[in-house]
Amino acid sequence: MTTVEVLAVEAKQFVGEGVSAIVPRLLGMTETAREVKGQTNRRPTNREEMLAKCSPEAAQFFNHILDLAEEQGQTIYWGTTGFSIRAALPGSDSLASIAYGYQTNEFHIYFGHLPFSEERISILRKELLEMGIFKQTPKTLKVFLRPENIQRAKEAYTLMHRRVAELATLGSSET
Repeated sequence: MTTVEVLAVEAKQFVGEGVSAIVPRLLGMTETAREVKGQTNRRPTNREEMLAKCSPEAAQFFNHILDLAEEQGQTIYWGTTGFSIRAALPGSDSLASIAYGYQTNEFHIYFGHLPFSEERISILRKELLEMGIFKQTPKTLKVFLRPENIQRAKEAYTLMHRRVAELATLGSSET
């Protein structure tokens, strides 16, 4: 449990002549615990490490979309268990995350940062859902990559990428 920090608060009550006081004390924050917790590996992963933990099919898919992102000048941000692909959009000073990949062979298409109208996002979401591989949450479409859905996942990412570029050329003024 080196990545978990367990602490407790003890509250003792002291009663004197007409006065009482509750004195809290933190338990579990020892120097040994601090040293052990400080040694945990919370550094970002990288392409090689992440792909080595994926199935061969998922690794091939992730290599494909990472290459596309690099070709398009998009930003790839590495977290501790995966990556996000972020695109610069006109009218925005920040990058918009559009996709996530995880070493658990999971791929997400993300709509939460897109500065487009709900109608345009809804149309794009519907197009992607028609591919039959995604489970949806309010801001994300998710798929667990398996050999039988890799090609459709590539098509979905290509479609997402193309539609985001098209919507971006329309400008974010249509939100």
